[in-house]
Amino acid sequence: WVIKALEIFKNEINTENQQKALVEHFTEINNGLENEDYILVADIFNYEITPLLKAIRKNIDDNLRK
Repeated sequence: WVIKALEIFKNEINTENQQKALVEHFTEINNGLENEDYILVADIFNYEITPLLKAIRKNIDDNLRK
Protein backbone atom coordinates (compact mmCIF):
# COMPACT_ATOMS: atom_id res chain seq x y z
CA TRP A 1 0.00 0.00 0.00
CA VAL A 2 2.96 2.30 0.56
CA ILE A 3 4.01 2.08 -3.09
CA LYS A 4 0.44 2.72 -4.21
CA ALA A 5 0.19 5.75 -1.89
CA LEU A 6 3.45 7.15 -3.26
CA GLU A 7 2.26 6.68 -6.84
CA ILE A 8 -0.99 8.49 -6.07
CA PHE A 9 0.93 11.30 -4.31
CA LYS A 10 3.26 11.60 -7.30
CA ASN A 11 0.28 11.82 -9.66
CA GLU A 12 -1.37 14.46 -7.46
CA ILE A 13 1.72 16.65 -7.36
CA ASN A 14 2.33 16.24 -11.09
CA THR A 15 -0.81 18.09 -12.06
CA GLU A 16 0.04 21.50 -13.44
CA ASN A 17 -2.28 23.35 -11.07
CA GLN A 18 -0.78 21.67 -8.01
CA GLN A 19 2.74 22.46 -9.17
CA LYS A 20 1.89 26.11 -9.84
CA ALA A 21 0.19 26.45 -6.47
CA LEU A 22 3.09 24.91 -4.59
CA VAL A 23 5.69 27.00 -6.41
CA GLU A 24 3.72 30.19 -5.76
CA HIS A 25 3.23 29.38 -2.08
CA PHE A 26 6.85 28.45 -1.50
CA THR A 27 8.00 31.58 -3.34
CA GLU A 28 5.81 33.65 -1.03
CA ILE A 29 7.16 31.76 1.98
CA ASN A 30 10.72 32.43 0.84
CA ASN A 31 9.97 36.14 0.44
CA GLY A 32 8.28 36.21 3.84
CA LEU A 33 11.28 34.59 5.49
CA GLU A 34 13.69 36.98 3.78
CA ASN A 35 11.60 39.93 5.02
CA GLU A 36 11.14 38.35 8.47
CA ASP A 37 7.37 38.39 7.95
CA TYR A 38 6.64 35.31 10.00
CA ILE A 39 2.92 36.03 10.21
CA LEU A 40 2.71 35.82 6.41
CA VAL A 41 4.63 32.53 6.46
CA ALA A 42 2.32 31.09 9.13
CA ASP A 43 -0.78 32.25 7.24
CA ILE A 44 0.41 30.65 4.00
CA PHE A 45 0.96 27.35 5.80
CA ASN A 46 -2.35 27.53 7.66
CA TYR A 47 -4.61 28.72 4.85
CA GLU A 48 -2.91 27.57 1.65
CA ILE A 49 -0.52 24.67 2.08
CA THR A 50 -2.29 22.73 4.83
CA PRO A 51 -5.62 22.56 2.94
CA LEU A 52 -3.75 21.53 -0.22
CA LEU A 53 -1.96 18.73 1.63
CA LYS A 54 -5.23 17.65 3.29
CA ALA A 55 -6.89 17.40 -0.13
CA ILE A 56 -4.00 15.32 -1.43
CA ARG A 57 -4.17 13.10 1.66
CA LYS A 58 -7.92 12.61 1.21
CA ASN A 59 -7.41 11.63 -2.41
CA ILE A 60 -4.70 9.15 -1.40
CA ASP A 61 -6.96 7.68 1.31
CA ASP A 62 -9.87 7.42 -1.13
CA ASN A 63 -7.73 5.70 -3.75
CA LEU A 64 -6.20 3.27 -1.26
CA ARG A 65 -9.69 2.12 -0.25
CA LYS A 66 -10.47 1.09 -3.83
